[in-house]
Amino acid sequence: MELLEGETLGARLCRQRFTRSEAIEVIRQIAAGLDACHRHGIIHLDLKPSNILLTPGECASTRVVLTDFGLSHNFAESDARNEAAFGTRGYLAPEQMENREVSTATDIYALGVVIYEMLAGERPDANPLPIESGWDATIRRCLAVRPGDRFAHALDVVSALEEAGARTAESAAAAIRSTRRASRPQRIPAPLTSLIGRAEVIDNIGKLLRRDVPRLITLVGSPGVGKTRVSLEAASPRILDEVLEPRLYGRRSKANQRVSTTQT
Repeated sequence: MELLEGETLGARLCRQRFTRSEAIEVIRQIAAGLDACHRHGIIHLDLKPSNILLTPGECASTRVVLTDFGLSHNFAESDARNEAAFGTRGYLAPEQMENREVSTATDIYALGVVIYEMLAGERPDANPLPIESGWDATIRRCLAVRPGDRFAHALDVVSALEEAGARTAESAAAAIRSTRRASRPQRIPAPLTSLIGRAEVIDNIGKLLRRDVPRLITLVGSPGVGKTRVSLEAASPRILDEVLEPRLYGRRSKANQRVSTTQT
């Protein structure tokens, strides 16, 4: 038997709640452990934070280990009814409470409770509070009363959480883009007429802005040749969206760098 160092998830939750980014890797490993059990015909039946051990992993990572299989059943060899009602109240699925036949869906229910507790800091009651992370629909499906309405596999829960996270991130990005566009007219004067005859100049400015360098472009010329008008066009939402969208969302490591257009 392996000797493991670390603390239980329950002990960690006594000190802190998890953010979504912190929780997903732990959840992924819990689900992988359950999936391995289920593929071998084992139902845990007592999944809870105090039975989930967080141990030091490689490169400062956390290794998650499922423990305490004292109530587990081999559903491939029995109907998994006997002693099904035993476990920890608050993590028991409805079929456990009613001493009905349990299945892998019973562990999915407990997984939903654990995920909720990681984010909210408490177990859900009959009407769980919405989780602002965008994971609420996934958690509610895990906690469905009917086993058939829950996820079929533990790893399906992780996939649903990741998809929900991606949708939430895209919604946030869209909100940022919308806010950025809405705020620009307050900083840049709105041109009264369309710019004609400077398409090549604007195109060249766009090409320069797409480069990693320079960060500053200076327009030079005699007074009255239209430097201000060209600068306003180059700083318009249409031009900047074409240039900055790939920079902001395609190369995030450089997202804090600024591009400015000045004139002399």
